[in-house]
Amino acid sequence: MASSGSINFSLTRNEIINDALVHCHAIAQGEIPSAEETSFAARQLNRMIKTFQATGVHLWTRRVAFLFTAPSQGRYTLGPGSSDHAAEQNDATNSTLSADAASGAATVGLVSVTGIAVADNIGVVLTDGTIDWDTVASIASLTVTLTGTLSGAAAAGQPVYTYTTLLNRPLRVLSVQRASKDDVDTPIAMVSHDEYQRLPNKTITGLTNEVYYQPQIPSGFIHLWPEPETAADRIRMTCDMPIEDFDATSDTADLPQEWLDTLTWNLAKKLMPGYGTPQDTAAMIRDEANSSYATLAAWDAEPEDTSFAPDFERGA
Repeated sequence: MASSGSINFSLTRNEIINDALVHCHAIAQGEIPSAEETSFAARQLNRMIKTFQATGVHLWTRRVAFLFTAPSQGRYTLGPGSSDHAAEQNDATNSTLSADAASGAATVGLVSVTGIAVADNIGVVLTDGTIDWDTVASIASLTVTLTGTLSGAAAAGQPVYTYTTLLNRPLRVLSVQRASKDDVDTPIAMVSHDEYQRLPNKTITGLTNEVYYQPQIPSGFIHLWPEPETAADRIRMTCDMPIEDFDATSDTADLPQEWLDTLTWNLAKKLMPGYGTPQDTAAMIRDEANSSYATLAAWDAEPEDTSFAPDFERGA
């Protein structure tokens, strides 16, 4: 007997809801819940996954991202509608100018255009160390036409950065490095709110060596110290990102397949109080919900050992 060869099993939002309602005896198998029941269960499901975010048990949402810096700017906004520039690493490109570009130029020649698409955001680091942001109007061979024109001159070899989608607000920033234009990383320290506030002069410029992340609503703020001297350097961040909502009936989970059972049983556990679930069934649901979550919490962790050492230099 042959196996299926398929590993793409998934459930939609409403399939998870229907299974959970059957588990807690709210509906019979094959019965369709009312619109009100589905709407109520969808709210509980979204509330539940937002609680899961707070546990830190979601390695699949860990992303590496770039913050594109600007000279003498210490605070950057991360999140919806931000005028600052940040993107996930797999959405960003790093190229260089193949020839000098004059101030007012509407086109730039690049060493590589791999990964760049029309309508992408494009940042050209100018000779004075600032960065000129625009959008890609068209690409022909290795020449990129800008929507606007350069606000200053840029020399051959200057870095050019692009990305498609603005980074969402991270839940947490876990680690940071200063990334040179040649993608050489230098680890820098994450500091607490108190440590950042104790800095005597927050507006000095230099090579950034400390970062503080402030996860406000609806956006977060990331603070760099010292403030960058040039836009050629970026900040590479490892972030915990939010789990996506279930909005539509056909939405699938922004979680790995192994979480589907945990989602269903834990949703049934949340729905039980509204349906008078029999006591023996309620006990079984709680056991299934708790044990399935415990299994995933143990599984969804890095297998590598973590070591710690005192930072004698920062204490000096």
